Parts: sequence; structure tokens; C-alpha cells
Amino acid sequence: MKKIVSLMLVFITSISLVVPFVGVHVSANQNPTPPHGDSSWELVFSDEFEGTSLDTNKWSYNYPWGNTHNHSAYCVPENVSVSDGLLRIRAENKRHPDAPEGVDHDGWHYLDYTSGAINTMNKFNFTTGYIEGRFKVPSTRGFWPAFWTLNAHTGWPPEIDILEVLCHAPNELHTNYHYGPSWDNKWSHYGHFTTNDLSRDFNTFAVEWAPNYMMWYLNGEQVGTAFRDREWIDQAQEMYLLINMAIGGWEYLPDDSTQWPSYFECD
Repeated sequence: MKKIVSLMLVFITSISLVVPFVGVHVSANQNPTPPHGDSSWELVFSDEFEGTSLDTNKWSYNYPWGNTHNHSAYCVPENVSVSDGLLRIRAENKRHPDAPEGVDHDGWHYLDYTSGAINTMNKFNFTTGYIEGRFKVPSTRGFWPAFWTLNAHTGWPPEIDILEVLCHAPNELHTNYHYGPSWDNKWSHYGHFTTNDLSRDFNTFAVEWAPNYMMWYLNGEQVGTAFRDREWIDQAQEMYLLINMAIGGWEYLPDDSTQWPSYFECD
């Protein structure tokens, strides 16, 4: 059984993936392992976001399918930056000149804002492991930052959500595993946790994904219950990573209290 080590994100700041199965971790100076792991894990993917540009050997800009998804921002490479050991995704209160009027995805979303996204599809796909990233989220209403995975080949579901925050409530963490036979016939192992304000500092978010369980962590402590249905865990093959900053969508739309620009950071 392989282990993936860790993926450290810096727009947040760094990401890592380790293996006696496969995983991702956040800290540049550590060999990331699950809280109950041992030294036998092998780091197979990491990014410390050093330098001044995104490493396009590891990441692609936007979503694999384009610039839009289930929210009100048009995502472009210019809104993704790397500097001072951080990955930063910038959300702006402006309509991009290339954006269409809107997108129909789980409802109609006017594309009135500009943001960014990155992914590892076909540059780093993995099956099982420990995935970890260290992130700081925005502090005001309107933003929906996420660190998550999708299947590279078989459509949706499956999806593993390692970090989702609706920034009108930056002290609430959402985790999930979506699974099932089709997009209109699926189930979810959902977790919703109240914690410290996740916009005040960087925090480490992780999932440990083995053939017989999935387990989520915040700053090294397990949150919620493990998912243990082996049949549906097996659906999650050849997953890739995404980091994005949605605007609106599942979150409220921005209002007069929203701070612009805002940043989703990985360290």
C-alpha cells in the first residue's frame, strides 16, 4: 500500500501529499504524516510556493473545464499569484471583460466578480493518502474558499471536500465526501464544525484517505466521524486537487460589508 505525503498550500502557504497510501501536506520543514502516523510514510507531492510564479509543472490555472463553476466569479490566471512563500487567490469586485453574462450551474449565477482557481488534473492524480494544506480564509461575507478533490476520469461524484468556509461565518468549517451512482442520485458524508475564526491566522486542514476509511483533521485534531463504507470509498479513484475562491454560490452574495479585494492564502 502506498502512502502519499503532503501538499502544502500557501495562499495559504504550502501543500504536501504523503503515502503508505497517498496524501498531501503543508509544512516545508516537516515530513507530514497523519496525527497517528509513523515515519514509513513517503512524500510524493508537495509545493511550498517559493519563487514568484505558479509551478505549472504541478498546477494548471482555472478549473479543468473552464473559467466558471457554481458561483458568481469568473476565474482568471491573473488573480493567482505566488510571492514570499505564499499562494494567494484574489477576489475582486469587478466584472472581467471576457466573462459572459452568467452561468447556469445549480441555478443561474451572474458573473459580476473576478477570482481565481488552480488544479492538478493529469499533472498529479492520486488514489488514497494523506492530504494536508495550510490556509487562511477571508474575513467578510461573500466568499467561499475551498480545498478539494475531483475524479479525473469518471465524472461526478465522487468529491472530497477538505476545506470549505462560507466567510459570513469564518468560524465554521465544512467537510464532505460526495458519492453515489450519478449526479442526480448521490449521498454525502457531511461535517459542519464551529471552531476559532479561521480568517485570523493560518490553519492546517487535512484528510486521511485509506481504502477502508476517510478521516478529516483541523490542526491535527480529528473533526467529525470517519466515513467507512468501503464500496463507496472505492469510487474515489484517480483524484486531483483544486484550490479556488468562489464568490456567492453556496455563500451569500457580497454586500456593503464585504472587503475588497480579499485573498485566500496558502502557507
